Amino acid sequence: MLQKDFFPFFGIAVWNSYVVYRKNGGKNTQLEFRLNLIDRVIEKYHSGLNFHRGRPGSKPNPEIDRHFLEIIANTDKKTETCKTMRGVLLEKK
Repeated sequence: MLQKDFFPFFGIAVWNSYVVYRKNGGKNTQLEFRLNLIDRVIEKYHSGLNFHRGRPGSKPNPEIDRHFLEIIANTDKKTETCKTMRGVLLEKK
């Protein structure tokens, strides 16, 4: 919905600013004007923000945030570790 509503008006605003620029004695072509406008907007408003979509979070620290397998002690009802855990435990030996 934003694209349908916002971007046509933004294009008209850029065109109007180009017309005013030319009437005030500007010599650049429309393409050069638009490229200069893009450069200035990036210089002014780019603050190194993260533009990734999705849930915000921090990058994992490999020294701290590792997931280690834990050995679960046997109980009265369960006398063996599960098969996948057993396979991992055998590989570590």
